[in-house]
Parts: sequence; C-alpha cells; structure tokens
Amino acid sequence: TRPRGADELSALDGKRHQSVAIGLRKLRERKLDSGAAVAAALDAETLTEEDVALVRRCALPEAAAADAAELAALKALKPQADAGAGALREGDAWVLDARTACPRLRPRLAVAAAKLSAPLRLLAAAEQTDRRALAVEAVQRSEPLKDVLKIALLAGNACNHDATARLAAGVGVAAGLAKLALVKGGKPYKSLVHFVVRCLADDEPRYGGHLSALETLAAVLADVDRDDAATL
Repeated sequence: TRPRGADELSALDGKRHQSVAIGLRKLRERKLDSGAAVAAALDAETLTEEDVALVRRCALPEAAAADAAELAALKALKPQADAGAGALREGDAWVLDARTACPRLRPRLAVAAAKLSAPLRLLAAAEQTDRRALAVEAVQRSEPLKDVLKIALLAGNACNHDATARLAAGVGVAAGLAKLALVKGGKPYKSLVHFVVRCLADDEPRYGGHLSALETLAAVLADVDRDDAATL
C-alpha cells in the first residue's frame, strides 16, 4: 500500500491499475461501472461472455492465490480514505466496490462463463456423437470389413493350428490385421495378408473383389506402430 499523491491512495501496482483503468471505460459503456451493477447483472444472468471476461480482468488479479491479499490491502485503505488521508484511486475504488458487492466473485464468474459457453460445447459434443454413431453404423454394416476380419481369423488360426491353446473365435482390427501385415512375404506377396487373400480368392471369388482394399489396408498397417494401429 502506498500513496499516489497528496489526494490519492492505491493498493494496486501500476500495471494492474492501468489494466483496470482501461477496462473501466468499457465497463461504463456496458453500464457495469459499479459493484451493484455487476452484482445485479450476475443475479439476472444478463452478462455476455465479453462482459464476464472484462469483469474478471478488472476486478480480480490474474492469480487466484492473490485474491485475498489484494482485497485485504484495498480494505485497509478504506479507513485512511474515510479519515481524510486521501481518496482511493479510481481503479482501486471500483475493484473494492465490485469485490464487496459480489462475494465469491471468481467462482460466480466461472459459473457464468460455463453457462454461456454450454450451448456451443453441447452442440460440439452432439456433432461428435453423431459422427461416431455414423462410423459405428458404417462399420457394422460393412460386408468387406467382415470379410477382412474373417480372413484374419482364418489366417491366424491356420498359423496356430498346432498350438495347444484354443483357437481364436474373433479378431481385432489392430491386433489381428496389423500382425498379419507385419509378416513380410516374397514376390508377388507383399505380406501375409496378400498371400492369404489371394489364396482365398482362388477358392472364393467374392474375396477377390476386396483385394485392392485389403492391399491398401495391409500397406498402411505395415507402416504404423501398435499405438497408431489401435486407433484404426
């Protein structure tokens, strides 16, 4: 706390006071130039997102940990001003008024900001959910993908037919196809996926129609690591 002149008292440092002074001009334009006006707007939920950001920037220090110390310093100046030692500087007076009129101002502003941003966040979440639902439906209805997984299952069980463990009843895209794709083959087979599909296509022509797609998939799986494959 230090005097700013013969008739001014301030608890705010120069940078903080300058920020408040700049904000005060905008607050007056928005009719938020007093603590009572800010409190009324919070109660009526009439603040815009820009209003909330402006009030937060002016009324509160940047760090929440400094809230209590700044308010205590401002309150300590009030008796001095009342005793005639000087007047509170304009920015200090507004901050003290706002903090006094609006107890727990920081959490109240956080709640107001959350309410204002909720519609957009809900819309974004709904769009993401719709995209995922569409993707799930496409996967469930994809006959070529079912054929791909069947091929992977057949190939895996064929490779493990002498194993003592039970044969697999299913296969995952990342765990199954990626492993098959990593088993390199000689010409004309690029990997075990190509070999199995070509063999099956000889006996089951319908698999041949997916050969190009399977070759592309196998090439991709062969170039990614396990973490990336898990996202496919």
